Amino acid sequence: MPKCFYKTIKTGKAYYKKCLISFLVIELLSFVKHLDMNKEQKARELFLSSYNCAQSTFSVFADELHVDKQKALAISAGFGAGVCYQGRSCGAVIGAYMALGLHSGNLYNNPEMLKENTYQLIKEFNRQFESIHGITICKELIGFDLSTTQGIELGKSSGVFKTKCPKLVETAVSIVDVLIREQD
Repeated sequence: MPKCFYKTIKTGKAYYKKCLISFLVIELLSFVKHLDMNKEQKARELFLSSYNCAQSTFSVFADELHVDKQKALAISAGFGAGVCYQGRSCGAVIGAYMALGLHSGNLYNNPEMLKENTYQLIKEFNRQFESIHGITICKELIGFDLSTTQGIELGKSSGVFKTKCPKLVETAVSIVDVLIREQD
């Protein structure tokens, strides 16, 4: 609640109503803005706010894949920065793999069919992602080895987490979105 909500004792009901209406309008505008964003924009916003690349990529598919968003954020929390700051597979790529696997799980009960569909989707995802970015390895994509303190600091000071990584998240989300829609 805005600060004016707590001033109602001193100023009376008219001020309270004006403040409450202002608060509700601001909240409604924020909600509408969020509805107008596509998945890529939502993922970018999540990444730039405080979530890692894997979380940002995977969680935007939570609703349509029938998983609680908070659980999606928790499941993917350890996979950012090339799997827990190791510079391995890009977290956006891993978040994409999670979404594709969950999508396959929603389509197939048979474990063999589930795995085969997931493998095919991931191969196609990799083909498309690599055609744009050249590779799926975090330290190669961003140019810094995040398994070292120096690499993390250099990455931060270079601005790569605000420039390059959001684009990787957007690419991953865009590819997954198309791949899922093609199978629906």
